[in-house]
Amino acid sequence: MGYQDRDYYRDSYTPQREPMKIIYKIIILNVILWLANAFLTPPQVMKYRDPDTNSIVQVANSGAITETLTLHHSDVYKPWLYWKFITCGFAHDSSNAWHLIGNMLGLFFLGRFVEDRYGSKQFLGFYLAAIVVGNLFWIFCSYMNGTLRPDSDMGLLGASGGVTATVILFAITYPKVTLVLFPIPIPMPAWVFGLLLVGSDMFGAMHGEGLMGNNVAYTVHLSAAAFAAAYYFLNWNFTRLGAFVLGDFKTAMHFKASPRVRYHEDERYDDDDDDLFRSRSQNAVSSSNDPGNYAQREKDARLEAELADEADRILRKISQTGRDSLTRAEERTLQTYSELLQRKKR
Repeated sequence: MGYQDRDYYRDSYTPQREPMKIIYKIIILNVILWLANAFLTPPQVMKYRDPDTNSIVQVANSGAITETLTLHHSDVYKPWLYWKFITCGFAHDSSNAWHLIGNMLGLFFLGRFVEDRYGSKQFLGFYLAAIVVGNLFWIFCSYMNGTLRPDSDMGLLGASGGVTATVILFAITYPKVTLVLFPIPIPMPAWVFGLLLVGSDMFGAMHGEGLMGNNVAYTVHLSAAAFAAAYYFLNWNFTRLGAFVLGDFKTAMHFKASPRVRYHEDERYDDDDDDLFRSRSQNAVSSSNDPGNYAQREKDARLEAELADEADRILRKISQTGRDSLTRAEERTLQTYSELLQRKKR
């Protein structure tokens, strides 16, 4: 019996339009907030007299919307404003459109594949958590530098924490994928690009103005990169956080761990990994005939159980969003599981 013979695949399948990716919603929200700030509450230049020099000083603010979303040093002393640890990740420099464009391009080109690999809710939780972790580390560095004061106007804004974490997670998950940098077309493996990005941020953090960098929060980038590595290698799960933000409170309050796939090979881009995946499922059947190899049979049984769990998850996805919503890796997983069932039947 193949996976097509299962009841919930045969009876529940109704083709539906794939919902919009979370990555697109994040980009749209960032663009809307930037445009709203530019047209509804544009930056204003204010003048005041410096009492020390008795001269007129001009100061330009960032606009009411951006200022409201930005995390300032003084906000740390006001617990009722701690929501800014997330909202500042959706605010960008009103005087520099490239601040917004650069972040959103990185999110668009690489974030889509990360979301496909880990799921929309999981990705949203990961992205928001990366923003908070980066901002907390920025506050810690400010404290260590002695600049964290209640009267300080220094602020932090931008999605670079979440974007950097996304890029690094892509580089770790798909290290062999070739990326081409622009405007200079230099092809390189994703893992090399990840190392260059981290190295550049380390240089920036140690050069110029120390930990705070040169008007760029390099420490946010570095902490977000470390967070992405920890997320991958420690197999963390942020589905419940993402479900809470999306309003799915039933899932958010369900504390049973969701099934997780432990194969982190580059299934989307490397055909060799598909062969490796198939060989594992074949071993799960062939080695079961060897009564003397108990440890190997135990390992193969776990591999087969993980493959079955993943196949069940994909079939539930089909029943909810249709067959067209599957990624290439998910299609291959179903095919591999179907072949495994056929071999066991024989």
